[in-house]
Amino acid sequence: MEKTLQQLFQQLRGSDSDELLTALVDLRRLVPDLDTKQSKQVASAVSTLFFIDTAERPELGLIVDQAVSLVTALG
Repeated sequence: MEKTLQQLFQQLRGSDSDELLTALVDLRRLVPDLDTKQSKQVASAVSTLFFIDTAERPELGLIVDQAVSLVTALG
């Protein structure tokens, strides 16, 4: 069963790096099918990850990189 955008947004609120990465990968797969409103919602939800302090949590560096890549893919 495919997760809804709201479920993926909820997953982005977590702190587990595996769950965050899974949500980002799932969102990236949805990018081609998103309408303008959904794209803006995804960008807004994902941009919250830009505030992760990778000096304090270096294991989340990949998460920040993937978040940047996803927002870039949105256009």
